[in-house]
Amino acid sequence: MSGRGDGRHLHRRISSGFILYNIELSSCPVNLYLQRAVNGEAAVKFSKLARDESGTTALEFALTAPAFFLFIFGIVEAGLLFWTQIGIQHGAEMASRCASINSTLCPSANAITSYATQQSFGLTLPSSTFTYSTPACGNQVNANYTFQFPGIFGLSPLNLTAQACFPA
Repeated sequence: MSGRGDGRHLHRRISSGFILYNIELSSCPVNLYLQRAVNGEAAVKFSKLARDESGTTALEFALTAPAFFLFIFGIVEAGLLFWTQIGIQHGAEMASRCASINSTLCPSANAITSYATQQSFGLTLPSSTFTYSTPACGNQVNANYTFQFPGIFGLSPLNLTAQACFPA
């Protein structure tokens, strides 16, 4: 340990605190580099900074999180779209069946469309979504609903339709 810090052994890379001689750089003995800044502050070592991996997890999360959350949000919206389609189809089927079988519960067109709204798997749809008619197949209920996507996707509204006919 003796000899360190007193500046006598610069050729052996034993530091005096500020300047080191590095024999691997050249055979010329004048190649000196600063170990520390002039005022005794630590010098910036880019090799250590390049090897530093702290914060990489946060950076990777910041880069991938928007795409991940957009993907999850898209899956949820697709689920809502299919739930709405199945709901209006179920409401139309149950209302056309009610019109054919239960004339006390579904005596008029308004009662049939109201019943279709109630049978739509918990959807809050207006009664005007469903229409009732009596074609050759029996009692027919049609549904027409415009599904609105959230503005984040920038998609145009999608028109969902359903039709059910039950023999009279």
